[in-house]
Amino acid sequence: MQEASVSAYIMFRSFLNAVGSKDAKCMERLLCEGGHQAALLGPVARAVAIVAGTNAHGWLKRIDPYVQVESAVRYGISMKNCKPVYSGCTDNPLYFSTGFNQSDHSKYWHWLRQSFHHLQHFHS
Repeated sequence: MQEASVSAYIMFRSFLNAVGSKDAKCMERLLCEGGHQAALLGPVARAVAIVAGTNAHGWLKRIDPYVQVESAVRYGISMKNCKPVYSGCTDNPLYFSTGFNQSDHSKYWHWLRQSFHHLQHFHS
């Protein structure tokens, strides 16, 4: 559960960054990096990233019909370095860094536990 949730969070941040970009190659790089970060978490996270990439593809095609979202996410999931492939992209993430360290995991899970506890209390 934790692996899948963190992967979904990483991919959502990558998606927001891609939406904020004006260039197809930058969209691809940002999603590639998200796929790479998710893949570090394990097999369940990789599966979530693939599904998220497929879903993002439909949305981002509306912004730029030439963007190759699914292949970018799969490239990142394959644990390859995204930067050389998308070296023409100079955009930095506009909304959130795609990097996700152990401190971020702890903060995210603390927030998620608090939110869940609040929802349980609200519905009881």
